[in-house]
Amino acid sequence: MNKKLKIALIFLLEIAIDAIVIFGIFFLIKTYVISPFEIYGPSMCNTFNYIDGKCNSGYGEYIIINKLGKINRGDVVVFHPPHEEEYYIKRVIGMPNDTILVKNGEIFLKENGKEYKFVEPYLSRENRGNTTTFGIKRTEFKVPENSYFLIGDNRLMSTDGRTCFKDPSSNGCSNPNNAFVPEENIQGRAWVALWPINKMQIVPRIGNYDFKEM
Repeated sequence: MNKKLKIALIFLLEIAIDAIVIFGIFFLIKTYVISPFEIYGPSMCNTFNYIDGKCNSGYGEYIIINKLGKINRGDVVVFHPPHEEEYYIKRVIGMPNDTILVKNGEIFLKENGKEYKFVEPYLSRENRGNTTTFGIKRTEFKVPENSYFLIGDNRLMSTDGRTCFKDPSSNGCSNPNNAFVPEENIQGRAWVALWPINKMQIVPRIGNYDFKEM
């Protein structure tokens, strides 16, 4: 074999190996560590997709989701509901085995016979005191083991666990378990807001909620 041809083949082989390694690393990171997500719709407004002073009803902000670590109450997560493959973004309200109550425009944690109202500083003025179940009679949600109850911050316009991620008129809650998201359906939590540039930040975590005993 010609020496120059041999050198060229070795060079091309090295490039191919490097490309395979880089692709493999990228695939592993995207699958198991972090991945990008483009937010669609106004359901998390004003936390996300509040652009130029209004809620964006189409595609808007880009974020990075973190697939590592434990999910906590108050985290904003990307997931797909039990009955479909489309990805949503909502906030974790109910943890496994919680009982969540929606009444009088507020959310409560029901525990040991007492009710504790969530203090939610991230809600916009329009959404404070306006958490309802859109006319659906069910107002109490007992979260199963290894599942979560998720609601959007834009309580007036979010299709979420309150209506089993369906339009309230569609009878999407014919199966009551559709209100909850199994842990394996959660891709990860919102970690970094990337775009628009003026909103770039590490997405804050609630840590521990403040509750008011009622």
